[in-house]
Amino acid sequence: MGSGTGGDGLYAFLSPVSSELDYLITNRAFLKDKTDQSNKITVVMPTYCQARYIKEAVSSILLQTYRNFELLIVNDGSTDETSSLLSKFSDSRIRIIEKRHTGIGDTLNAGFSEGIGSYETYLASDNTLYPEALERLANVLNSYPLTDFVYSDFDLFWEDKNKTKKACNQMDMRWERQKFLNGYFVGIVYLWRRNLRLNAGPFWEKPCEDYEMFLRMSQLGGFQYLKSESLGRHRIHSESLTVQLKNKGEDWAIECSKAFYRHVLKNPYRQTFKNRIEDRDLTLMCG
Repeated sequence: MGSGTGGDGLYAFLSPVSSELDYLITNRAFLKDKTDQSNKITVVMPTYCQARYIKEAVSSILLQTYRNFELLIVNDGSTDETSSLLSKFSDSRIRIIEKRHTGIGDTLNAGFSEGIGSYETYLASDNTLYPEALERLANVLNSYPLTDFVYSDFDLFWEDKNKTKKACNQMDMRWERQKFLNGYFVGIVYLWRRNLRLNAGPFWEKPCEDYEMFLRMSQLGGFQYLKSESLGRHRIHSESLTVQLKNKGEDWAIECSKAFYRHVLKNPYRQTFKNRIEDRDLTLMCG
């Protein structure tokens, strides 16, 4: 582990996870008892002016029990101390890509274009993964060839209130594609096969890029919800993209609706969704 990971108690947030291996996923049998780590995982971390959080996010990847990964940190033209902080990490699995500021969709595309892993994921630089996250997710893809995308529960952390709740207690995260058309619930902890992303095409270069991309992916591959303990933490704070949109007078639900509408227009089976578009206010799609 590189010298940048430090030993200053920064990782107290990484709560230990259960050692049980006989966990279940929806409508599936037990998983393999041991994770095959032969498949390299590409982790892309897009970042823009989040020097306050990025050390914690990077360290959470370096502490993963799944060791065969590459971490591509794509600095989207940050003007704060991000570059200086990143230079302190010396782990050979880290690559830093500097680019001008173009937004998260283009930044994700830049990162994944450099990756070589057969499994892929990304993590926002203000979120964190718990130590066994990649191992648990990879175990599902290793065990079930028909599963192309796996996601798990995660914790919601309100920074201003110092309060944490499990996301599954706030929303229904069980996988149903029809339900996914009504709004995003996949969360922040996920892993997919590289070929699934290649077949789906590049990320949308507008807000709700994750929802729009995963809608396309859900047409092309099998999704599974990993029913286990939370495997990551989503930080809710004043500098998040959602809050920034609201400060600009933009509505996140409307942006998600645009993503859904784009998906429907490009869907060869769009007649299936005709009544849904006519009968529902698209601004409520993320309700």
